[in-house]
Amino acid sequence: MVNDRALAEEIVQDAFVRLVAAGPALTDLNAPQAYLRTAVVNLSRSRLRRLALARRHRPLAAGYAEGPEDYLVDEELASAVADLARRQRECIVLRYSEDLAVDAIAVALGISSGSVKTHLHRGLRSLAQTMGGRRPVAGGGPAATPVPVEPVEPIGPAREGRAP
Repeated sequence: MVNDRALAEEIVQDAFVRLVAAGPALTDLNAPQAYLRTAVVNLSRSRLRRLALARRHRPLAAGYAEGPEDYLVDEELASAVADLARRQRECIVLRYSEDLAVDAIAVALGISSGSVKTHLHRGLRSLAQTMGGRRPVAGGGPAATPVPVEPVEPIGPAREGRAP
């Protein structure tokens, strides 16, 4: 239920402690098993709620970004990245926000390097189309001066006049 063996063991131990404390009050022979089962389920739910609450309200360290969108300054770019397909968004963020190489992205996502290149290419092409041929200047917001985007060459077989 909690996807963590150590936490599960701790919860079961707490349930047994509560069972021993409730011992005299349990008169039915089946009651200890039912009590233990119910206690484990309720303690698991309680721990999961507490962990979720702690994650939601933990303070961020100075200079820590909560997610990929925190790296984006331009609202239009943030919106365009959010609209990308999941794999494209992951590859774009890992490449340009985390500055990972293609091979490192492939390992992190559990996909081939070729797939990473394809997702990067398609994501960049989609961003260029969505942003209308402009990209933000570093540190710029909505008032950033548009900068022309160079056309992206499609990935595919070698074209005439090029070495394979």
